[in-house]
Amino acid sequence: MPVLLALAGCSGPAPFVPDSPVVSNPTTERRLLVTSPDTDEGRTLAEVYAGALNAAGIEAAVTDATAEAGLAGAVSSGFADVAPGRTGTLLLGLDAAAEATTADSVLQALREALPQDLAVLAPAAADSHSVLVATAATAEQYDARNLSDLAPSCGKLTLGAPAGFRTSAQGLGGLEAGYDCVPGTFVALADNGAEAVRALIGGSVDVVELPATQPAIPDHGLVVLEDPKTVFAAQQVAPLVNAQVVGQDAADVLNRVSAELGSDDLTDLLRAVSGDARLTPAEAAADWLQGNGFTP
Repeated sequence: MPVLLALAGCSGPAPFVPDSPVVSNPTTERRLLVTSPDTDEGRTLAEVYAGALNAAGIEAAVTDATAEAGLAGAVSSGFADVAPGRTGTLLLGLDAAAEATTADSVLQALREALPQDLAVLAPAAADSHSVLVATAATAEQYDARNLSDLAPSCGKLTLGAPAGFRTSAQGLGGLEAGYDCVPGTFVALADNGAEAVRALIGGSVDVVELPATQPAIPDHGLVVLEDPKTVFAAQQVAPLVNAQVVGQDAADVLNRVSAELGSDDLTDLLRAVSGDARLTPAEAAADWLQGNGFTP
């Protein structure tokens, strides 16, 4: 198996803790519905947060998945009461022109953009922001140790990423604006990571986009190339909640989960559902909850 190189930083900031309560009621009066993006990550996170609520005696159930950019609408409409999502994508779903990219600025902009009935609770340190990945041979060939290093050779490279990366201001647009990097060819790949890794190893692309928590990064010996201009926005995991329905008792449980959930945890959860173990999201979540003291 070839050694791969990840082109971006992936250290996570400390979780944000609100200065004051963001929900209306001290207790939760009915069963909570938890939705998520329709991805391995999203479905597993929904099971983690719902499982923690149930373990604390607050009834919760996972409902159908939702497009990530539409999570705020799903919660606001009453389709769900809790939606673990990624802060950067949640923000862009509410404000497509948002320019915030750092963890603090994304969180602040998200809180300001939310409808009055919604609140974002404490984000986890787990940060699933985008990284670019190349083989070690490609990195050595172009002497690339950060995105600025890659720029002079960008026109010679084939970049693979989900189709939305082509038009995103934090995708091809961000690479061009931040680093004057315009790949010679763009190949649209499935938004699940597996196809990107296969394409990279197979040599059909030179560089791919992956989330920083993708298990292929540690499993294939990936190393980090920093994104010093922070083109790729922070994507901290954070529960979006209906502040009129979710009580402080439930918010405390959700915040406790976020306080325990780091990037390595998210990587391990994704490996459990997409790797050789092939656990269901519910099974992977149950293991994590037990290992972190939420269940006996």
